[in-house]
Amino acid sequence: MIDLAQELRESAKATFYDPLKSELNRAADRIEELEAALRRLTSTCDCWAAVEECGKARELLGVKDV
Repeated sequence: MIDLAQELRESAKATFYDPLKSELNRAADRIEELEAALRRLTSTCDCWAAVEECGKARELLGVKDV
C-alpha cells in the first residue's frame, strides 16, 4: 500500500515554495491522524469507544453529525 503521508512529506522537502511546503505537511498530518483514528476504531470492541472514535473521525473530516 502506498504511504501517501510519507510521499507528501517527501514532496514538501523537495519544494522551495514555503506555503506549498506547509500545506503538504499539514495534509500529511491530517492523513496520519485519520489513519490513527481508523485504526483505533477498527480495534475497538467497546461500543461507546467506537462512537467516540467515530466522532473524532468526523471532526477530522469536517463532517457534521446527521
